[in-house]
Amino acid sequence: MNKKITPNFRLAMVKDIPRLAKIEETCFESDRLSRRSFHRLIKNGHAKFLCLIVDKTIAGYGLLFFRRGTSLARLYSLAIDPQYQGQGLSRLLMDELEKKAIEASKSSIRLEVRADNQSAIQLYEKLGYKRFKVKLDYYEDHTKALCYEKRLLRPQKLFKIKVPYYSQTTDFTCGPSSLMMAMTALEPKRVMSQSLELDLWREATTIFMLSGHGGCGPRGLALAAWRRGFAVDVHISRRDELFLDSVRTEKKKNIIKLVHRDFTEKLKTAKIAVSHTPVTLKQIKDKMKAGIVPIILISSYQITHTKTPHWVVISGLDEHYVYLHDPDVLDDGKDHEESGLSTDYDGVYIPVPHQKFLEMARWGTKKLEAVVFISRKKPKVSKTRKTFKKSVKVQIKKGIKAGMKKKTKN
Repeated sequence: MNKKITPNFRLAMVKDIPRLAKIEETCFESDRLSRRSFHRLIKNGHAKFLCLIVDKTIAGYGLLFFRRGTSLARLYSLAIDPQYQGQGLSRLLMDELEKKAIEASKSSIRLEVRADNQSAIQLYEKLGYKRFKVKLDYYEDHTKALCYEKRLLRPQKLFKIKVPYYSQTTDFTCGPSSLMMAMTALEPKRVMSQSLELDLWREATTIFMLSGHGGCGPRGLALAAWRRGFAVDVHISRRDELFLDSVRTEKKKNIIKLVHRDFTEKLKTAKIAVSHTPVTLKQIKDKMKAGIVPIILISSYQITHTKTPHWVVISGLDEHYVYLHDPDVLDDGKDHEESGLSTDYDGVYIPVPHQKFLEMARWGTKKLEAVVFISRKKPKVSKTRKTFKKSVKVQIKKGIKAGMKKKTKN
């Protein structure tokens, strides 16, 4: 094709599925999207599914996902029919997808690409995408994936802490999973495992919450961290029992009250103070700069439209966004026959605008705020060591005085 190509773009429609499936079959030998997937993805309200049109023919497509409640977009798939390749259409399609992300106020796009797809890698790197992770044995044929990210809006110097990622293995262990990430950020040799995840949950659970298993409260998580040798600083906006309104029966309410009293007494015994003053973003950033890792309770309504309390780790801050490690990796549009569209890198350093974060960080009708700051305990200096240090200082002072007297005599 020698003539200049002028493509157009439009949203994919159900009637396009046969043509899209044909492109998919031609472009990919494995990890193909099925016709059922195309139908589901076209209907997905949190995606931009663009068709690239050349001479009234679909020459390619790009599929972009938006993570609800955040400023993160993910390029899930991009394909150009081989007969239209080599004309710069991939770059034009990427430009259009980035425009759509910016229109949706998304600050960043992430993507993964096969490590052996050199042409795609060169394109993404020319467009300014930076590699931040490698995922081994990712594709069906065991090829590794390279993960890339590009900042689209408000590029600022990000202050972040290195936090390893752990995906919760149950619906009710976001608290223990967040605590594990925080503890391992401070002590990298610690091992994160499902066994530890469940041990922490048993220690920190409120027993009951909503209609299922109880989640974990700030007091229980603080005690679990303290038992493992960490210093903790707890901030809770309320003094009374938490999550009491989430259960209906008096029997369950009484058990939650009992757990609350037990946690409160144990905190006193451990000499862990609980503050009831609000925490600002500046205070959070100052603590992070001092090597302290915050885990915070948020309302998942902004993300999943469910009114459940949810624990995450604050892993970074800049002038416009708060960055989160979320142990709950969402499967946007997941069906029962196919794997989800999310990977664990979707759960790391998720950008959330400041105002949106402040809205998230208040749960329930009573606007509960809860933050647990985790840090290393300062090593205690023994009395013997203190005495030795004091003795050395005294000897040094005596030596200096003796030297001065000798000088005077001479």
